Amino acid sequence: MAMLFYRFALFLHIVGAFGLIAAVTLEAIGLRGLRRATQGDEARMWLGISRRLVIRLAPASLGVILLTGLFMTATAWGPQGWIAVALGSLVVLAVVGAFGTGMRMARLETAI
Repeated sequence: MAMLFYRFALFLHIVGAFGLIAAVTLEAIGLRGLRRATQGDEARMWLGISRRLVIRLAPASLGVILLTGLFMTATAWGPQGWIAVALGSLVVLAVVGAFGTGMRMARLETAI
């Protein structure tokens, strides 16, 4: 039974990673469209699509990755060096996403 929970957590962990990749890809596509926009309406459209999807998908994916990773660490892996590095990387990724890109996009949204 414990192996079933581990496999399910691993599956969700991988799905969370795919979700994070999708969020980064959607943001890149939105930024590319935003750079190519020649009119305000076009820029608002690209920004709106990108912001709406990324602002929901990225935090949800990070949460799934974190929760399932902590579960697998507690039940199967134990304290390992690479896990500490992965947790630190997730924190850096969340901070950069929230305060770096997220705040700039919010300011851009009000400016357009």
